[in-house]
Amino acid sequence: MDNKRHNLILLMGGIFTTIFIVLGTMSYNVRINDELQALTMTALKEISLKQQFILNEDINSNSELLNLLATTVGASSNMDIETTLEYIDIVEEISSFKHINIVGVDGIGITANNEKIDISNEPYFTEMINGNYISNIITSSFSNEDVIMLSIPIEKNGEIQGYVAGEYNISNLESLLTSAFDGQSFIFVLDATGAIIAQHTNELTQPKVNMFEIFKDQDLTDKVLDAIQKGESTNVVYTFNEDTRIGEICPIDFNGWSLIYILPEQVIDDYTQNIMEQVNLFTFGMVIVLVLLVFITSFAQRNTFNTIRMLAYYDELTGLPNLVKFKMEANQLLVDNPDKDFSIVKLDINNFKAINELYGHDTGNKVLRALADVVHTDEIPNYTYAKIAVDEFLLLGPSEFFSDLSNELSLDENKFKEAVSFIPFHHIKLIYGRYKIEEDENDIDKIIAKVDIAHKTAKSKKNIYFCDYDENFKKTMLKAAEITNKMEVALEHKEFKVVLQPKYDTITEQPVGAEALVRWIEDNGKMIFPDEFIPLFESNGFITKLDKYMLEEVCILIRQWIDNGITPIPISVNFSRVHINNPNFTSEIKAIIDKYNVNTKYIEIELTESTILDNESELKTIFENFKTSHLVIAMDDFGYGYSSLGFLKDFDVDIIKLDRSFFSFDADNERSRIVIRNIVKMVKELGVVVVAEGVETKEQLDFLKSTRCDMVQGYYFSKPIPIKDFNKNILGADF
Repeated sequence: MDNKRHNLILLMGGIFTTIFIVLGTMSYNVRINDELQALTMTALKEISLKQQFILNEDINSNSELLNLLATTVGASSNMDIETTLEYIDIVEEISSFKHINIVGVDGIGITANNEKIDISNEPYFTEMINGNYISNIITSSFSNEDVIMLSIPIEKNGEIQGYVAGEYNISNLESLLTSAFDGQSFIFVLDATGAIIAQHTNELTQPKVNMFEIFKDQDLTDKVLDAIQKGESTNVVYTFNEDTRIGEICPIDFNGWSLIYILPEQVIDDYTQNIMEQVNLFTFGMVIVLVLLVFITSFAQRNTFNTIRMLAYYDELTGLPNLVKFKMEANQLLVDNPDKDFSIVKLDINNFKAINELYGHDTGNKVLRALADVVHTDEIPNYTYAKIAVDEFLLLGPSEFFSDLSNELSLDENKFKEAVSFIPFHHIKLIYGRYKIEEDENDIDKIIAKVDIAHKTAKSKKNIYFCDYDENFKKTMLKAAEITNKMEVALEHKEFKVVLQPKYDTITEQPVGAEALVRWIEDNGKMIFPDEFIPLFESNGFITKLDKYMLEEVCILIRQWIDNGITPIPISVNFSRVHINNPNFTSEIKAIIDKYNVNTKYIEIELTESTILDNESELKTIFENFKTSHLVIAMDDFGYGYSSLGFLKDFDVDIIKLDRSFFSFDADNERSRIVIRNIVKMVKELGVVVVAEGVETKEQLDFLKSTRCDMVQGYYFSKPIPIKDFNKNILGADF
């Protein structure tokens, strides 16, 4: 073969190779471009669904709280105004509502500040009574801001008695809108006419107008209107300021509103341009370069896909999955493992805003990444997690993995503390909400709404960092409403009964006193235990009435003893710390005792040690008044929690009751004996009578005798017994 022919063959081969590479590359470019375009559209649709879920979840979560409040109010036919306002305050604290009102079917009602309102002439009230419980946009009469009114009917016996209504700010709705694709996307909420209700845009986006005016295309407008009216999703392509924009419209669960998520076509082109430039760079290379080009293109394609995927499914700061990804994985876990027990946890950093303000956002980001590192673990099977807001995380996994959250962080707390040790003098505390998912429950939206309520409840409580959600939330509120509804009638019908637990002289073992305790026995014989109603009565203030009722019943009993020729023995009556803020406390007690002409030496006013320690300044004045009125003062639960004895020098009490926890020691526990022996000695040197509670064994009694303790009380001698049995068995009286 001559040189000319060889060169011709090489030239023709080069030409054909070049043509093959160019044509093949062009075809490949077109296919890549189409795939990336389709992938970006898929990501746009998924991001739109994520935003749709966030809006629906927030409205549904707040509606759930309103529904709980309406159920509580509806279950109580005679709830007092203070309790009603207290429940409104609780819901306002843990919800997104700025103003919650309760109105009757006539439109007359009250606000959380106990102010009367009349909304009978408001258009949204007409919608409300016609069954439309989410209004269109109105102007708040409280803040002059744009709001929508969410309402829930208050029903009793199947009839609507009124409505619970809450103002939900449009600004709060806008704060839930988050822009993806590095902030280059635009988000609008539209009503059924295309009017823009809320938006999250950058400075390049038009002010609030009707979206259909922007389209400037009647066919496109008709298409979107048809989708909105049918509650369906659809895509749009339109031109604005000579820029082509692509949007995804999806319905929202209320008022026929829709969400439109818009992305400039240029953004999509920018994502694909990098691939095209790399491919074209090697168009005229050698065949071997073609192989390398395919490899690089494939690699770059994967990177672009991962970039888009990261934008749609992952948090940029921590790399953790976002809410959309969490929802998908959590739902799959529940479906694939129907026989396993799962729990979901929502957590955030207590007062994270203060960390940012004190140490800067860079430090705040380090804290978030440290927490993300703790949350992220591959060691737990059937476990998923996500960062869903600035400092909020969701975790879902086996229930046993979250079993210790109420005590200590089970997610390697030491690892987290070490990671944030760079913050001086700042103790970081995490706030948890937890919900144990019920069997066959796999609606992840409702599951997240429930754990969100638990988390909000934990955040609303002072010094509480953990809260569980279960049906007891609803049951507790309904039970509280039921008890509140009938407590006044129960007091009138004397359903609260006095039982007496006798006190015995340690040496003679003869009864020398008693403690009055309360039992609630309804007319049908059902008993409500003190731990069910005492805390509630202390929170709503009814305990003051009950305490004075108990004192009066005890005075009546002592009067009966005297009238029947029986020498009374002293009876101690418990009083709650709620009385401490009553300036007339002493005079009211004295008035009841004087009413029945009972000597004050037969009545002992019993206060707990914690009441005294928590209210020292107020109690000094009260104690002085007690002494002036010759009232006997007994301090209950002495030594509970091993608190200081120093206050004894400042408070002149007559009786000290040693807490029952002192007597839980074993017979050979000499350390406990030394402590008790010296406490009794010190107290008796102050001239104070010592009573030991919770004495259950002869060994305990013999030991107390050796310490010269004055009196004992407990099951060794007698449990609390009804007055009739006390009269017969203790006093030998037959009445």
